[in-house]
Formats: sequence, structure tokens, C-alpha cells
Amino acid sequence: MLKLINGTLPKPKRKFAADELAEKHFDMASKAITDYCYTENRWALMKGCYNLVRYAIYRNTWLMESKAPKHLWVQFSNVICAIKELIGRLTPRELLCTFIPRKAYEEWDNAYFYTLDLFNGYDMNCPIEHQTADVDLVLVGYQNVHISLFNTACFYADDFAHDRNKFKELVSYLDRKGIDYHVSHKDADGREYVIDKNGRISPLKTVKPRPKWLRVVK
Repeated sequence: MLKLINGTLPKPKRKFAADELAEKHFDMASKAITDYCYTENRWALMKGCYNLVRYAIYRNTWLMESKAPKHLWVQFSNVICAIKELIGRLTPRELLCTFIPRKAYEEWDNAYFYTLDLFNGYDMNCPIEHQTADVDLVLVGYQNVHISLFNTACFYADDFAHDRNKFKELVSYLDRKGIDYHVSHKDADGREYVIDKNGRISPLKTVKPRPKWLRVVK
């Protein structure tokens, strides 16, 4: 079985051009996915899903920074779809153990329990693919940093591979529903600001976390 270590694949024995190297990595990732699909070792499947998600996050960053051509995005999109199918082979319990939901200790932050609520009505010991036809419905609301970055990779892969502009589609949807939204920008000096749907500009206010040793006195 071709194993991934911390989301990275073994380096090829000879040097390749950038595009050829990316294609080589996609082929190796596809072979790894195929091997994990046929394994009966549940622990190996969980570890494989974790490493492949990390690989997708890294590869998405590389494709964005290198301004990769469309054919590489198409291959990456195919790999992304295969990874999601592999995640569907996990049970809800295995998914929660592999990608531990984000835990916070603020009263307003209930991300952990929100993630658990996604599996209401699910059999925790039955593969997700047998309980829903769309794994995206589970992944989109899943509160975990790796899954969130993986969702971003899915977004860009589908966007660039099929010449879509999902940002415009999203803005159009929000306008039709009458939902307010703000778009963040950063100027040349590194200052961040937001623009609402009416074109009004306002500085982006960042809230610094309260140190743990400080307590609110009532």
C-alpha cells in the first residue's frame, strides 16, 4: 500500500518539471486512494483519510501560488472527488475520531455540539455513504480546521476546473434572498477593510482574545 506521511507523498526518484511533477503526484495520490479503498483495516482507512485531506490542503496551496493551468485543476478536482468518496466509507464515529471537532470554552461558541448535531438520526457505526448520498452535506457544516481547509480546496478545485465563478454565484444568491453580506479586502499597506453590498467601506475590527487569567467581575 502506498502510504502518505503527514499529507505528503514519497519524492519521485528523478527530477520532473513543475507540471509533470504535479501530474506525477496526482497519479501517486490516486493510487494511494485506490489502495485505501480496498483495505479492511479501519485504522489504516482513518489514517489514510487524514493524510489525504492534508495532502489536498497542501496541493491546493501549491496550485494557487504557482497559478497552475486548467488541466492540473481538472486532475486535482478528480482527486478531491475520490477523497470525498473515501471519507464516505468512514462511519460517523470514525470521522469524529479522525477529525476531532473544534472545542471552545466560550459560552457563545458551540461548534463542538453543532458538529455532533450533524449526525442526529445517523447510525454511528454505519458508513456515511450508506446513510446519505451527498457527503458534502456533512463536511460543509463540520467544525474542524482540516475539514474547513479541505472544503476550501474543494471550492477552488471545482471553480478553476470548470471555469466557474462561485463567488459571483454566491453573491447573486445572497442578493436574491435579501441577505446582507460583507467582503473583506486588504490594501497595499496590509490594512484590512470590508465592503458591504451597497459599496460602503468600513475598517475591519479585530477582537483580541481575552487572556485566560482575566475574569469578568460582576
